[in-house]
Amino acid sequence: MKLVLTWLACIVALAGCTREDMSFSARAQRYQHLSEQQSPATWVTGSRWTFIASDKKGAIAGSIVFRVTDEPVKVCIAGNWKKLEIVGNSSLPAHAPAYLLGGRTLEVLLSSDLCDSYDEFSGDLSDKGFTGTHENSGMFGGQTYGRVYGISIGPD
Repeated sequence: MKLVLTWLACIVALAGCTREDMSFSARAQRYQHLSEQQSPATWVTGSRWTFIASDKKGAIAGSIVFRVTDEPVKVCIAGNWKKLEIVGNSSLPAHAPAYLLGGRTLEVLLSSDLCDSYDEFSGDLSDKGFTGTHENSGMFGGQTYGRVYGISIGPD
């Protein structure tokens, strides 16, 4: 029940665009604009976040809870990636997750130790939470699984 209520809170509180809704140029401009803004105060070391992924039809596909760290981690993609710790049970497959924060843009690799196949959440942070897409990309293309929403559930 708590998972469903969290899911509904995310849907009501957050609004965002999917990658399918915008052209490449529009996405690049949006990314540039959001990356120049200050990161929300809720995304801080030690905070815990619940992410809920949906499929393309909007049904809940799974959830995961992370604790944010400032520990650098090496991944196969350029950038200042940092480790996420999985807290509790997860219904989404993940191993050695990592994040890249740029202003109000956030990318989460669910498995940072895989190269050329990236299962990721990509989207926007606001004071209310995270909204974005759950995608897989790699050398031979990619696919969008659905939407993903995140909400801060505070420190430990």
